[in-house]
Amino acid sequence: MINHHMILEGIKYGLIQFKVDPNLEHGTVCAIGDNWFYFGGETAEEMNPEDYLRETPLGDLIDEIISALEGLRTPPDEALYDEYAYYEAVLTEALGAKQPYITREEAIAQRDAAVADLAKLMTELRGSSFCTDSKRWGFCVNPTCYAHGGDSSCEFMWRGTAAEKEVLK
Repeated sequence: MINHHMILEGIKYGLIQFKVDPNLEHGTVCAIGDNWFYFGGETAEEMNPEDYLRETPLGDLIDEIISALEGLRTPPDEALYDEYAYYEAVLTEALGAKQPYITREEAIAQRDAAVADLAKLMTELRGSSFCTDSKRWGFCVNPTCYAHGGDSSCEFMWRGTAAEKEVLK
């Protein structure tokens, strides 16, 4: 789904351009890839792109584009949805290649944060915790286990069926 950030980045990288309406030879349309669409109402239709961009705050411009695209995303006509899908594909593909460079340390920190979030979610879903010593899910009965901030070996108490325990060995 196209969001405000994608629109902002699309404008920043020149993926979204504002052109003179090719049908009327005046007014402003929004172009993404090889296609274009109307947005901004009568004001955009009456002004050339340079004037329209100068007079319209960036936040309003992004909201107008989102509004026009939402009209394509939920149309009564399937052909309009295909047009929305085209714009989404152009932006997604192009912006995916423009991810900011991060250092190895930043990537590791992001990965570790994602793992911690996943462990927290799994703990909530299973009603148990992940023991870092035994590498299993269940209830750790040792308060010095890694799961509790300690560093000693773990006495793991299984919470599950005997068959599940055998599978996880």
